[in-house]
Amino acid sequence: MNELSDTTPQLCRLSPAGPHHMEDLHRAGGIPAVMGELAKGGLLHPDLPTVAGPVRARLRGAADREVIRPLGEPYSPVGGIAVLFGSLAPEGAVAEGMLRHRGPARAFDSESEAVRAIAAREFADGDVIVIRYVGPKGGSGMPEMLTPTALLSGMGVDDRVALITDGRFSGATRGAAIGHVSPEPPSGAPSPSTSPASAWTSSSPRRR
Repeated sequence: MNELSDTTPQLCRLSPAGPHHMEDLHRAGGIPAVMGELAKGGLLHPDLPTVAGPVRARLRGAADREVIRPLGEPYSPVGGIAVLFGSLAPEGAVAEGMLRHRGPARAFDSESEAVRAIAAREFADGDVIVIRYVGPKGGSGMPEMLTPTALLSGMGVDDRVALITDGRFSGATRGAAIGHVSPEPPSGAPSPSTSPASAWTSSSPRRR
């Protein structure tokens, strides 16, 4: 994923990352138009088969160059997602937003606990909110962590408070968010004795 992100320009910026919406993308030609632009740079394999014929049969031109930027004038020369590896996530985590952050962790064992604390403003600027046990094994159905990030964004602190979770995010995520931390605690996350990220494996919410 990192290799693809590093070599694929960002041609669209839809809400909440940009001013345009899904209906704007549809009007501009939709995903086939985005694919058509990427194909100009050799970033697709146009002869591969799909259920509707080869890829090239689905390609279209863009009708709005502000919604779907030309390959040579992208919003960004690289993608907006990166996979990180480190003591907290030896098997990887997906990062979006803020590139650097340092601060104490405020850890919770469920989304509901974290939402209650955020709503009560039980955090400070610079904190890192950690939500554990909401991944594929720890959280039934692997719920999306949209509510916590939406609350932080609504409070206007999403550029000052980071959020880390083994749960998932979607394109609606805002602010400094790191999700899909792996391995999650039920699968053998690093222990405090082997990782400085002890908030990830401690048994109760606490500041670190």
